[in-house]
Order: sequence, then C-alpha cells, then structure tokens
Amino acid sequence: MAVLLFIVLCVLIGAFILFRKRSRQIPGPIGKSLIGNVSDLNLKSLHIKLFEWNQQYGDIFQFSIFSKKFVVINSSDVLREAFLKEPNASIFAARPEMFFAKYFYKNSDLAFSSLDPTWNKRKKLVHQKLNAYGEGLLRLEKQINRNLTALMEEIQLIEGQSIDPASMIEDFISNTVETLVLGKVYGKHAGFQGIMEKIDSLENEVSNIGPDMSENPEDNGMYQSLKKVLEEKDETGHYWFMDENLWGIIITIFGGAYLTTRGTIMSMLHILAKRPDVQKSLQTEIDNVIGDVREPEIRDRQQCPLVEAFVLETLRQISHTPLAMHSIREATSIAGHHVEKNTSTSNRFYLIREIPSTRWKPASDPVRKRFLLFGTGRRSCPGEVFAKSRLFLFLSTLLQSFNVMEPEDHSLPEFDPREMDSGLILQPKPFKIRFERRKQRF
Repeated sequence: MAVLLFIVLCVLIGAFILFRKRSRQIPGPIGKSLIGNVSDLNLKSLHIKLFEWNQQYGDIFQFSIFSKKFVVINSSDVLREAFLKEPNASIFAARPEMFFAKYFYKNSDLAFSSLDPTWNKRKKLVHQKLNAYGEGLLRLEKQINRNLTALMEEIQLIEGQSIDPASMIEDFISNTVETLVLGKVYGKHAGFQGIMEKIDSLENEVSNIGPDMSENPEDNGMYQSLKKVLEEKDETGHYWFMDENLWGIIITIFGGAYLTTRGTIMSMLHILAKRPDVQKSLQTEIDNVIGDVREPEIRDRQQCPLVEAFVLETLRQISHTPLAMHSIREATSIAGHHVEKNTSTSNRFYLIREIPSTRWKPASDPVRKRFLLFGTGRRSCPGEVFAKSRLFLFLSTLLQSFNVMEPEDHSLPEFDPREMDSGLILQPKPFKIRFERRKQRF
C-alpha cells in the first residue's frame, strides 16, 4: 500500500510539473518535426499569416522554422514589459545574426547590429546630428519647404491628369533626405537605386567641396558632421567611431527615411482619394488654422490635431515594418510565459488596427501613446521627430492647395494594408490619382 501511494504521489507531482511547464509555454501553431512551420509560411505574405495566427492564438504566440523559435508580440503592454523594464529591456535589445547585417553593414550600423560598447554612443550621436530640436528643427523646416515648393509646382503642371504619383513622391523624398544627409540635392528621377549610387561616389565628392556647399556651411548635412567624429578619441584614448560606423549610419538613414516615408505618403494619397469626406475635414482644419496666405509650419502641428491624427492613423494602419526582429540574449519570462535563449521576437500591430474605438483619436489622446509607431526602448527610431515633421508639412502643404481625387477612368479599390507589397518595409501597390487645384498659390 505504501509503495502504491508513493507511485501515485510521484505521478501527481510529475503531472503537476508538466502542467505548470506547459501552462507557461507560449501558444502557437504546431509545426512538423525537423522543419517546424516552414510549410505554413510564404515570404510574400508572411505578415498576413502572422495576422491570422494573432487572431487565433492571441497577443503573444510562437512558431518555429526548423529548430529556430520565433515569438510574435501584438500587445503594447507586453512590448513595454519586454523593451522598457529591466532586465528584459537589455535582454530583448539584441538583433539576430543576419547575413545582410554582417556582410553589408559589417555589424556597424544602428538598425541591424546588436548592442556593443559603442552602440549607445552611436545612437546618441545620430540623435544629436539629426538636429531635430530648436534651431535645427527650423533649418529642417526650411529645407523641407524648399523641396515642397518644387513638388507643388510639379503637381500644378500635371493637374487634372490621371498619373501614378510614385515618381514625383520618390523625388521629393530623396531630395529631402539628400539635403538632410549630404547638404544639397543631386537631381531628379534617381530613385532609391540612384541614392545608393550617390553614396558610392560621395567620398570623392565631399573631399572636394564645391562652391555650392562651401557657401552654405550650416547646410553641409550630417555626413560632414559625422566625418569629423572619426577624429575623436574616447576616454581611453582610442578612436571609437570608425569608417564602417559612418557608412552604416548614412546608408541606414537613406534606406530607412526613403522607404518608410514613401510607403506612408503613397498610402496617405490612396486614402485621401478614396475618402473625400476625410480630405474635406482635413482641409477645413488647415484653412482655419493656417489659411492660404502663408506656408504651413511645424509649429502648426499643435493646432491641427486632425491632420496629426490622420498621419498617425496611416502609420498605424500600414504597420510597414512587419518583421522588426529582436533576439533574446538569455532565457527570461514575458507576460507569464517562459522564453528561451536565442529566441527571435517580432512586433506586430495588426490586431490594434482592428479595434474601431482606437481610430481617429487626436494625437494627444492617451490611446495614441499605446501604438508605439516608432518603436520603444533602446531600439526606438531616432528619426521620429524628423519623420513626423516631414509628413505633417507634406500633408498640410498639399491639401492647402490641391484636392486628391480618383482617376477619371476607373475607381480605386479600398485601401487595404494586407494587400501591400511585402518586403523589409511594406509598400502600396501602384495606383493612379488626379490632383485638382484649390487655390492659386504657386
């Protein structure tokens, strides 16, 4: 009898331990032996599959590719637990090892490299050099407005025509980023590939500064400023900022600022063309706050909550960085679940997009702070102020002078972020629109 009781007790204890272990495991789809969930995934629609699993398994779930585990987080509360509260803030801040980061960036940029002794210094340096506050913000405003004036003049020339706006939007974005980073504009119709080609020849160009750059030293751009840091030594007397850090940061800014802004502006144009009622409300606010005599200014953002909310709503809807991967440096727990060492994590916001009560909230509404559109913690985007300022100036300047309309020969489909072209940064599929002038200002 004693032996039987002992066996029963052992079985109960074992069952309790097994139940407790399983209860702490993160839910998710069951994969096949050896390959995991590979057969369930399609790289072209991976963000859609993650959304489907989100609906099925909740705010936090996991899947596997071969022996590699991936945890997907869809809750802003869980994200804050992971990225703002220590010790998880440090544990979750690493990046998984990637071929692209290792051989293209040499693990020396900000976006793809993991933390090292100089990573925090490099991020603070980028914040400083972006000059997104005080006098730097005013200079930024002047640069953007010069490019916006050229864009409005170009739109006036094709007024009433059904056109794909991608080319002119790409020119505007590349011109703005070129001015920020290089100090001047290098030409039209270059596109992203053209920008990368400019970077290849930038060393010779900047080392032989011409009159156009020397006459405006305050607008020489981030590159010139960052290059001076190459000569600085740290407290140990060693050079801490290397050539690979410089180029990694420059290429990251070009790529990130260009692709994310392109996706956002193209999405806004599609939405505006399909929603003339929303467009009219935005124009009414712009007319009341700014009028038609002067150009919009960054300071107007505080008085234009609907315009600001539209920008944030677009960013929330498109969630255009579907696979912002992080790597867990050591085993930890999150939201009561155990997470193993070297697990990769991804942050998704498609669930939040489906909550009607969160739509069209003013920018100051507490709900807005839960969206984390530019990330949170150590990996938050250093260009947030620059991005929001540029998007506000673009939208308010455009709608101050033009209506955005559907093409004459067909109706646009409803804007659906799930139909965006996949990639590191999601992009809307090509479409055509028309611009109609509201007031003669240009």
